[in-house]
Amino acid sequence: MTRGIRVSSGGMESSMQVARLSTYHDHKERMGHAGLLVMLGFVTAVLSSATVIPEWVKTLFGDRSGVAVAVVVACGWLLLHRFVRWQYANRRYAALATAGLMRALSCWADRPPVDCSLPIREDLVEYTAGSTKGSRRRARWVNVLWPVNVPVDWRAGDVPWSLYPRDIAASIADQHRDGTGGMGSERLVVTLSYLALLLLLLRMMAST
Repeated sequence: MTRGIRVSSGGMESSMQVARLSTYHDHKERMGHAGLLVMLGFVTAVLSSATVIPEWVKTLFGDRSGVAVAVVVACGWLLLHRFVRWQYANRRYAALATAGLMRALSCWADRPPVDCSLPIREDLVEYTAGSTKGSRRRARWVNVLWPVNVPVDWRAGDVPWSLYPRDIAASIADQHRDGTGGMGSERLVVTLSYLALLLLLLRMMAST
């Protein structure tokens, strides 16, 4: 009886997690699209501006006014780029976790889990053992520069894999290794973002 309650509870929690992650995925997608629109407006405003360097900037910085404006524009691009990358990266992680949970639920439909409180399998411990706070931070910045499927200690709701039921942890890890079809669209967005930066810099050079 206890095992039956545990299995039912595990399946219900997994179903709720799928719904939560699906909502989170949609939110991150909308925020990413919004960030792209803001970036498009920012780039369009700079490129179409008749006077890129205002007179008060020339008065304040003199001969270095072009450099000052270029730094401000580059910082604006970096903030927008970082925002968009953060949104789309989290969207991808949510998609990976959702797909992993669906894998586990599909398996449970034919083969109920033996025990939802089992620890994660040993190879997952090795998979996440080298993931430290510093390595996760570096991985995040690598992912900002170019979308990659970095094998970091992924956490859903700040809960590490080690606290997830064995089947769920294994399914999420397997899905993370397999990747997602959204990587191509992310790389296209990043390429366009770098192209926008190049156009901004060329516009700055033409105005000096």
